[in-house]
Amino acid sequence: MEEQTFDSSKLHDFLKKNLVDFPKGDGELRIFKFRAGTSNPTFLLQKNGKDFVLRHKATFQIYAGFHKVDVEHRIMSALGEASFPVPKMYLFCEDKSIMGQEFYVMEYIKGRQFPDANLPGVPADQPKAIFEAAIRALAQLQSLDTDQLTLEGIGDKEDVLKQRMDMLFEAYKKTERKSNPKAHRLMEWLRDKKPNDGKKPVIHHEDFRISNILWHPNESQALAVIDWEGACWGHPFEDLAYFCFPFHFPAALEFMPAGKIGYYSEGIPSEEALLSLYCDLTGNSLPLPNWKFFLGLVFFRVIVNIQTVVSQVSDGGGEFPLTIKSMSDLLEPLVEHACTIVGLQ
Repeated sequence: MEEQTFDSSKLHDFLKKNLVDFPKGDGELRIFKFRAGTSNPTFLLQKNGKDFVLRHKATFQIYAGFHKVDVEHRIMSALGEASFPVPKMYLFCEDKSIMGQEFYVMEYIKGRQFPDANLPGVPADQPKAIFEAAIRALAQLQSLDTDQLTLEGIGDKEDVLKQRMDMLFEAYKKTERKSNPKAHRLMEWLRDKKPNDGKKPVIHHEDFRISNILWHPNESQALAVIDWEGACWGHPFEDLAYFCFPFHFPAALEFMPAGKIGYYSEGIPSEEALLSLYCDLTGNSLPLPNWKFFLGLVFFRVIVNIQTVVSQVSDGGGEFPLTIKSMSDLLEPLVEHACTIVGLQ
């Protein structure tokens, strides 16, 4: 984390007036920016021995469908009431004069976070338990009676897969700088193969992965699922396919500086084992229907996000820890690989 030096007097005054548990005295407010959370800036606030986390909306869009801090706050508030593991929400502020953007303040949970899902340095007996705990958290999320939760304003439940594809296809076409006919063929294939299986929409995290879970300092316990900025209604298999996406990521295309995208470490359960556990917990059965479709959809979502970042950074819309070239070079091979997965020649 890097300590911030901007004028925080407005924020300090606001918190003293509006955050019940915030220290009211004249002690110094220290602010540190988390390295993670590049899409919506996230900060640790410290004063008089108390810690809080502030997250405000990004000044520009990096990923299609993300950055909705109001939705993020609303969903985590509802999930907390349903005893799902999320940080406790303290307040939401729409006044952009305080931090330049709307923001919310939540509980600081001190736990482990794994940017590399291969879990380097984790004791050998923990990876299996950690992955199984993640699947259990996903199954718990999808088992919630959402009719009993206060979730107004997070989107429409009707034909959630069509909504997702409409959003992704529009984002792809808007940011396409070099024509790729195979990408358009993949879009057509996804349209044609969209399942109509009658599955009830669930709360869709959109970015459900090991690194978006805070873990107990010593045990394989999921303390809190974080980063709900892209959440909406969705099909239950999409979050599952995104979690399993690294099993299908080609090793030759690894590019993330923080660690491998694919799952390679010993001790990580196989995709079949994780899907079997998911089915045991949710009442589904193997093989999951339309699994190829959902893998194709999440690959396309990753392609759209990479292309959106390339477009934003190229236009001077923000910074990103990877070079434009390294990201651009991924696009065609990823499209090719996604087409191979779904059976498009």
